[in-house]
Amino acid sequence: MSQGRSVAVMLIALACSFVARAQIVVAWGNNSSGQCAVPAGLSGVTQVSAGNAHTLALRIDGTVVAWGSNSAGQCAVPIGLKGVVQVAAGGAHTVALRSDGTVVAWGSNTYGQCSVPPNLVGVRQVAAGYGHTLAISADYTIAGWGWNAYGQVVYPGATVAGRQVAAGNFHSVVVAWAPPNPNDWGMFDAWGSNKKGQGSGWFYWQQLHCIRVSAGVYHSLMLVDDGTVRACGDNSYGQATVPTGLTGVVEIAAGGYHNIALNSNGSIVLWGDNRYGQRVAPSGLTGISGIAAGGAHSVVIANTCPYAAADLDQNGRVEASDISLLLLDFGLCQGCASDLDGSGEVDAGDISALLLEVGDFFCSN
Repeated sequence: MSQGRSVAVMLIALACSFVARAQIVVAWGNNSSGQCAVPAGLSGVTQVSAGNAHTLALRIDGTVVAWGSNSAGQCAVPIGLKGVVQVAAGGAHTVALRSDGTVVAWGSNTYGQCSVPPNLVGVRQVAAGYGHTLAISADYTIAGWGWNAYGQVVYPGATVAGRQVAAGNFHSVVVAWAPPNPNDWGMFDAWGSNKKGQGSGWFYWQQLHCIRVSAGVYHSLMLVDDGTVRACGDNSYGQATVPTGLTGVVEIAAGGYHNIALNSNGSIVLWGDNRYGQRVAPSGLTGISGIAAGGAHSVVIANTCPYAAADLDQNGRVEASDISLLLLDFGLCQGCASDLDGSGEVDAGDISALLLEVGDFFCSN
């Protein structure tokens, strides 16, 4: 191989190695309202949240990006909003927790779910359901507002404090503890509708050490401190049947009728409803660090190669020439190739030859 050609191969390899490690947001499933159409150029995302038909991304600079259905203004992020540390997407509303402990909400306010109580300060965490909103305040008490037809807003416990809350369509769940001992935590509790048994888990799981909870339309998830998952409630799509042997889980997300579990190795496991393909993750996702499950779509933050294979030249095959087209589009190889294929032009075919020499290194790291 000539020296110039060797340099070209090295440049391509280094470029691919660099971009392969870029964190990106990937979404799949129902895209009827554009909830899976991740904005181009979105970067620096630290958290994602998925509502019924909209998606949120929290960036490292404390700003929020929203896309999908905007039927009630749920994607209309307030101008100048910054300092956000957590976001939560509900049925048709959005909630943001700022670093000063205050809460901002926008979108549908049909049930008062965006009418944040004026005296609510020092908030630690927020959650958004179909028509209600929850928050854990500075003293670990649970605050709620919005639709309360099933009692999902008003926590019935008098002696239990909350560590983390989640809101479903018509019920609420919490990781709780009993004061005054702050170390006596890990209890699962639920309130609101129990039509499908989504709040029955507390009875069966009271001896387990709960560290995370999540809620779907009619089902609930609990992550135990040993890395296993429990589910209760509606099982019409298998969403309450935890896959056999699932261990090493560090995060959970319950969607409308499907679930996502994030493993410690950065991989994910999905189960439940798949009518919109929300359970089938795109190939090539690695190093996943964040998950969210919406009404019928799934969202992750992943380390993946943005030059994932696709038949871009439409010749019926996924091959090096397809990746070449992407490299040319990104300007990564301008001036680094010569007419290697003898076509009389420096084009995608020449870069293909270089890529083939790079071999398995391409997008392997």
